[in-house]
Amino acid sequence: MFVYELFAILPAMSSPPSATLSMSNAPKRSLVKSSFPWIGGIFFVAVFSYLFSVVPMGKLLLLLRELSKEGLIAFIILSLTGSVLRAWRYQLVLSWAGHAVATTPLFFVTLVRNLCADLLPARLGSTVYIYLVHAKLGIPLASATSSFSLALLFDLVTVPIILIAFIAFDTQLNHHLLLWVILIAALFASGLLIWFLPKILTRAQTIVSASKRKLCVRLNAFFEEVSREIHTLHQPSEFFKLLLLSLFIRLTKYLSLIIFLYALLLPLGITREQLSIVKAFVGILSSEVAASLPVSGIAGFGLYEGTWAFTFRLLGLKSEAADITALSHHLFTQAYGYSLGALALLPLFWLSERSFRKVPTKVRSSTVLRMLIVSSLIFFAVSIAKSGADTAEQPAHPVTAGTYSTSNLPSGGGVIFDSNRSGTFGIYFLGENSTQPVALYDSNAHEMYPDVSPSGDELVFASSKTTKRLEPGSIWLLPRTEDATPRKLIEDGTFPTFIDDSGDILFERHRESVFVFDRATEKEVMVFPTAAFKGFRNSQIVKPRMTRDRRYLTFTSDRPKAWHAWIVDFKEQTARPISPGCEPATAPDGTFGVFIEEQHAIGGSGIYSFDLRSNQIASFHDPKSEFNHEYFPSIDQSGNWVTFSACRENEHSHTSAGYDLFLLPRETPDKVVRLTNDLATNRWPKLTTKSWKASS
Repeated sequence: MFVYELFAILPAMSSPPSATLSMSNAPKRSLVKSSFPWIGGIFFVAVFSYLFSVVPMGKLLLLLRELSKEGLIAFIILSLTGSVLRAWRYQLVLSWAGHAVATTPLFFVTLVRNLCADLLPARLGSTVYIYLVHAKLGIPLASATSSFSLALLFDLVTVPIILIAFIAFDTQLNHHLLLWVILIAALFASGLLIWFLPKILTRAQTIVSASKRKLCVRLNAFFEEVSREIHTLHQPSEFFKLLLLSLFIRLTKYLSLIIFLYALLLPLGITREQLSIVKAFVGILSSEVAASLPVSGIAGFGLYEGTWAFTFRLLGLKSEAADITALSHHLFTQAYGYSLGALALLPLFWLSERSFRKVPTKVRSSTVLRMLIVSSLIFFAVSIAKSGADTAEQPAHPVTAGTYSTSNLPSGGGVIFDSNRSGTFGIYFLGENSTQPVALYDSNAHEMYPDVSPSGDELVFASSKTTKRLEPGSIWLLPRTEDATPRKLIEDGTFPTFIDDSGDILFERHRESVFVFDRATEKEVMVFPTAAFKGFRNSQIVKPRMTRDRRYLTFTSDRPKAWHAWIVDFKEQTARPISPGCEPATAPDGTFGVFIEEQHAIGGSGIYSFDLRSNQIASFHDPKSEFNHEYFPSIDQSGNWVTFSACRENEHSHTSAGYDLFLLPRETPDKVVRLTNDLATNRWPKLTTKSWKASS
């Protein structure tokens, strides 16, 4: 991992910076070396072609929007802390050679070093530190090179120490004796390498000094300088200072990357219990090593993602999660590092060398004090990340008693909907002339998206651990019988709707495909996108509905951009956009449809109608009223009534805003009736002609 960085600095030992940067005297590269860029390019094209074929760009961007904000904050704190620590370590090593450099310019140098290390193949870019410290901070080239080399060696030593620390807290791995023996042996060997390095270098000098070849001369100079610096470490206090700093540097680096991985996994419904911290570390470390190989391309792109996806699959992560995190994790962290490095370049090249040198002749900062500060920052960052994982779902608003106008509901029936009035979403029923809804099923999970069968005797809904849009769910069936309990029908799916009297169920999976669950055979068949609709295979497909004759399918998609309502005609094998908007719903007989329009509607959204055949669009219900932010429309089995939810204009969140239920007749949509009046989030109302009893 570090070999290529180590040998990349050898030319600097006998040449000035200008000569180092010049390629005029460079020997011709061998055939093997010249093939490295081509190999890296092949990896890049192959891996990215595959990943982007299975991970739609819209889904990738959605994951980045849905990631845990607490995890993101913790990642930023830890990554910046690691850069400060790296600057302190350079400062400490340079002070042994009698050079006092302020922390701030070294911090800027470190950020630029991070940028170049990630950007150039095989991590060779990290050697830009030598050039910047020499050219901008005025440090002699030999001292700049030796400080870089010492830091590199201690980075090598600390990796097995970090791995040992992680395994010690993993109950599944810490009882494997062979693993402990291997790790302790690696740690012992690394420690011996540093402790006896002066003798090793002296011996190496003796061997190479006998030759007058240019490479041997450079090696001899390099060994001599590093040997001189290493002798300082044989003072125990200096050795342990450097080791302690190096440990904290590696710890902050890998903790930041692991925490950011968990921030991405949380919206996917994957927790630390499903992917242990040791597995996360091994997967990330494997990708880092792959990106350090000479065949790695620019920024490690291709080889890094390919190794990530392959390794995390072996570690037990689902293929979908491994693929999307391979892209999202690396792309985000690279963009973040490049942005910081680019900003750090400005003061480095704007300020003069003299302004960087106005520091005391001796570095006097207390290492103990610095470590206490760093420990506090690490503890704070981890606490933030943990709180984000533990409190991903916030309690609902307290429900207050209100007036319910339910006299217009179907005689003997009512409306079924999901609501977060208990703290999590559950399935509720509000009957004709009722004053309070009753819970049909409400557990510690989130039961959402209910639909009632045409007969009114069955109910389906989706259940998931969180309300994150990428959280995988399952689909359950609840019969309208005494003391009935839900039965799981589908393991991986969401947003179920009954199609017709057969009881077959339409549902979506992974926000990218639509399935029909055949109740007779209990098998599922993907109905969209099929071979005739290849253009949708990299698009999001959400909230599907189907007409009773199974000719028309409506859904929301990010094609051509977020969000558009679409209609598919299976008979004509055509797909056409209805309009910019979302949540299209159709009457069961296919004669009428509604969707949410957001571009021209009052209050940010309104209900518009569309004709399934002519695609003629018109405003259906978009009043200037207090509750003018409409969502979650549905048309009943008769096709005569439209139900929906609405909140105030300054609200929007689909999981916490105060949505109330409304009912309006299709023929006179201005005769709207408000069904609820409380502070809960009430959504996805469906009319039923039969009464349902509360669960026991």
